[in-house]
Amino acid sequence: YQIFTRLRERIVEELSRIATNARLVGEVDYVQSLAEVAYRKGWVKPEVHEGYDIEIEKGRHPVIEEFRDNYVSNDTKLTQEEFIHIVTGPNMAGKSSYIRQTALITLLAHMGSFVPADRAKVGNIDAIFTRIGSGDLLSMGVSTFMNEMLDVASILGNATRRSLIILDEVGRGTSTYDGIAITKALVEYISSHGGAKTLLATHFLEITRLEGRVRGVKNYHMAVKKDSGGIVFLYTLVPGKAEGSFGVEVARMAGLPEELMERAMEILRSLEEPAPKPASPSGGCKELVRYILSIDIANTTPLQALLKLAELKEIAERFGRS
Repeated sequence: YQIFTRLRERIVEELSRIATNARLVGEVDYVQSLAEVAYRKGWVKPEVHEGYDIEIEKGRHPVIEEFRDNYVSNDTKLTQEEFIHIVTGPNMAGKSSYIRQTALITLLAHMGSFVPADRAKVGNIDAIFTRIGSGDLLSMGVSTFMNEMLDVASILGNATRRSLIILDEVGRGTSTYDGIAITKALVEYISSHGGAKTLLATHFLEITRLEGRVRGVKNYHMAVKKDSGGIVFLYTLVPGKAEGSFGVEVARMAGLPEELMERAMEILRSLEEPAPKPASPSGGCKELVRYILSIDIANTTPLQALLKLAELKEIAERFGRS
């Protein structure tokens, strides 16, 4: 015990030096680890500048590429003219991976690391805000959707023009129309309040209508190829909106019973059929409408009203017999 006590006292005397050495070893380990990964993976030195734009050529997700052969890289270009990117496409097509890789490359550049890309010019940002995934807080009585909205409210209250916002399928926790309405309003708000650089992945194709109407909005989608066997994911980001979410095809790939999938396709086709246009009024109906519109109600006596009602009935009976 005496030996232990003397050792403890000696350590206390050298505590300041030990802490300093631990901090320096930690810094060396940090730099050495980043350097080793950059060397082994062929990462490049990014250019961090004081401007607004973020330009990434052939960016890659630093984690996912470790588990995928022939990883497909993608470009990112957020500028003052196009700073809100709406990314659509099917599930499993790579939307979430793409927007997350942009955030990770931006973070790596700001922490002094090389980045997984062929070239990267990253404007100096003050924060990265993300709304990714879903989950409730049952102990606090907070639903999944409420939890999502609390996160979005926090983002809007703290983001500035120098921020990067990553939003993954905002509004999916409520009804379709509510989700579309909230997401559209959210995009408009970000555009008009500061203009933070934003990547929004969504299945709501209605949001793509904002391109050309709301400042800064640009549509992109993850490309897929359709063939007789279903769809093939290309994992390539291209301009424009997706043709659809292909949810039924993805469900079939997951192995749902074929009987169920055939019924799902029938329901989907019925939902996608355009609503029938109302029939144009016939000549008789037009005459009846013109007669009703010609009545001067303010200057019609009760007796005249009864007479006109009799005339209307006569016209209706005549058209009914024809």
